[in-house]
Amino acid sequence: MLEPVPGLGIPYFGIVVAVVAILVVIAIQIMYAARMRRNFFANHANSDLLGNGNQAPATILSVWRTGVKFGINLQLGLRLQVQPTDGGSYEAETKVMLPKHVIDALQEGATVSVNVDPQDRTRVAMAVPT
Repeated sequence: MLEPVPGLGIPYFGIVVAVVAILVVIAIQIMYAARMRRNFFANHANSDLLGNGNQAPATILSVWRTGVKFGINLQLGLRLQVQPTDGGSYEAETKVMLPKHVIDALQEGATVSVNVDPQDRTRVAMAVPT
């Protein structure tokens, strides 16, 4: 096992360690990519609302970065004051993945359009502004 590989001068053990190290790095990369993909689509659970929810204006009460980043996109958490057309405003929270150039427009007090789940008004989804 400690004998060198003929022609390379590297012990067999060294080759085994190198192969294992490469496999570990690949496994870590795959796990990281899967985690990033899951975080990128974190608001996937609310994506059905973008096509089926009731549209309503909402005022941004607070914005925070969740720490999730995917390429040039950052995930933000939003606390919103939703004003549905049927009356009675209420607060709701959602997360959205946005490109960096859009984030500056999302400040406290800004109005955005959201789609609201008719069965659970606390579920809201915001379409990504362009």
